[in-house]
Amino acid sequence: MTDFQRELLNLAIWAAGSAVAALILKVIWRRVLIPLSKKTKTTFDAALFEAADGPVYWVLFATGIYFGASMAFARESVQHYGEHQLWRFCLGALYLNVVLSVTMTLYALVHGGVTWYAENFAERTQTKFDDQAVTLFNRFAKIVFLFIALTIVFRHFDVEVTGILATAGIASLAFAFAAQDTIANMISGVILMFDRPFKKGDRITLASGAWGDVMEIGLRSTKVLSFDQTVIVVPNAEIAKSTVVNHNAPDQKVKIRHKLGVAYGSDMDKVKAILMEILTGHPDILDDPPEEVFFTEFGDSSLDLLIVFWIADYRERFRILDEVNMQIKSRFEREDVEIPFPQRDIYVREQAAPPAEA
Repeated sequence: MTDFQRELLNLAIWAAGSAVAALILKVIWRRVLIPLSKKTKTTFDAALFEAADGPVYWVLFATGIYFGASMAFARESVQHYGEHQLWRFCLGALYLNVVLSVTMTLYALVHGGVTWYAENFAERTQTKFDDQAVTLFNRFAKIVFLFIALTIVFRHFDVEVTGILATAGIASLAFAFAAQDTIANMISGVILMFDRPFKKGDRITLASGAWGDVMEIGLRSTKVLSFDQTVIVVPNAEIAKSTVVNHNAPDQKVKIRHKLGVAYGSDMDKVKAILMEILTGHPDILDDPPEEVFFTEFGDSSLDLLIVFWIADYRERFRILDEVNMQIKSRFEREDVEIPFPQRDIYVREQAAPPAEA
């Protein structure tokens, strides 16, 4: 048996040993490590073990074969075979296999961690933004790991990567200029994800004065359903740099301020008593904070009052205010309290006629 044949046999033994070792690791991984990880207080470690189930065996197998081949063809007795293009190609292919298998394992761990976050936190937020961010992060991580793997392989084969990196940098810069608005919206979307000024279902008022209920918080924009059933699409960058009023924060309770005027000559003590009776008798008006009625000013045509009360749900604002106004009108009509309309009194002065000339 020649030295070359002997090294081929050693390589075959390395390959068989690597396969057996990978099989043993597979059994230990699935029968021992994964069950143990599921018994811990957190499910994060179990998610990582399950994510790496598969790639980690291939790493062990590929690494074993590569080191076996490197040791075999590094010996002086068969070194001239290592200079042959076929063997150099085989060693290169084995090295590429090791790099890609390690990269796949690392990406599987990152993907498993992100998936664990999506299953445990993102689904609780009642918004699609977290799901979109998780998908985007997985794609970005895949590109980053692939780029690192290719860089390592190029350097191993003495391929100049400076030009490639420079080209990639110029292309990235050009892309950033072309898509700066989209990038700004995506960055603002990430800020909204962590800051959480509002969530799906909240009623908000935008800086433009438009208001409605949040339908969806996307990666690029936020959709708001207005009261006339039209969808307002607002870029996330615009929301991040403007003032937004969230009527749901800190809770759904809201204060109602309602102005009312009665005619001059009205008994204000009686009017205030009627209004307080209506407010305290309404089942949907909160007693804490208490209702209040203030005589605010002497208007041009009326004595003006301010009614202040709280309701538990801002979405019931118009219904409750309608019911209060209906009761006020009915009680005022029965109690002869006049609600005036704007009016002006005009006085015409008559001038005396000049004396007649003689």
